[in-house]
Amino acid sequence: MNNTGIMSPDLQGRTMSQNETAERILVVDDEMNMCLALERLYRRAGYEVKYGCDSETLYKIAASWQPHLIVLDVRLAREDGREVARNFRTMYDIPIMMLTGKVEVQDRIRGLESGADDYVCKPYDPGELVARTRALLRRYHHDGKSGGESDAPVRIDRNRRMLVCPNGSEMRITEIQANIMTVLLERKGEVISREVLYGLVFKRPWVPGDRSLDVHVSNLRKALASLNSPGVAIQSIRNIGYQLVME
Repeated sequence: MNNTGIMSPDLQGRTMSQNETAERILVVDDEMNMCLALERLYRRAGYEVKYGCDSETLYKIAASWQPHLIVLDVRLAREDGREVARNFRTMYDIPIMMLTGKVEVQDRIRGLESGADDYVCKPYDPGELVARTRALLRRYHHDGKSGGESDAPVRIDRNRRMLVCPNGSEMRITEIQANIMTVLLERKGEVISREVLYGLVFKRPWVPGDRSLDVHVSNLRKALASLNSPGVAIQSIRNIGYQLVME
């Protein structure tokens, strides 16, 4: 690991070809060495990169350059990165990956609630960071951030609190179940830890031994099964959390 918080890089064989270099990444961090390290990392992976040190630069570059992804440090010199993310989200529909030196679950939850799409703790492996970047861009640009596409195996009608299938079949669910399904749909294919999912749904820290989330997920699975929608499943990832899989 070097003094930028990035572990010693070894990206041989993991760089992108020039045919895959459409994405543009904007790094916002008040530490110049971190900006330069991330610029090198992402350029080696085939991305176009620009960087800035504050929200003023963020908005200026976002308006003129239209990046595909924002990589934002949670602790800027004179600003709270979470507040910057929250304000930015009201104006731009661009995914945000937030970086932090904090590892507590509640910090990750607050970052996600502020509008961040992913939350990465320092120090991080460069290969993992690039892989998560690719996954976020792929999920965001190809899948979108709605409650499910019209041709997906299932979507949520939030106004009526219903699970809806393309064939018209519906199933009423509880508000908690709707919140769980919304998070899973927004991050389908991604493994979400029990602590993070609990915090996003219940707005409080998860306490070890609390099985309420598991009960709600079990009931949500029963609702999905009653819809007879074979293209969607909530998988339990042992000792971690849950993953929504859709065909």
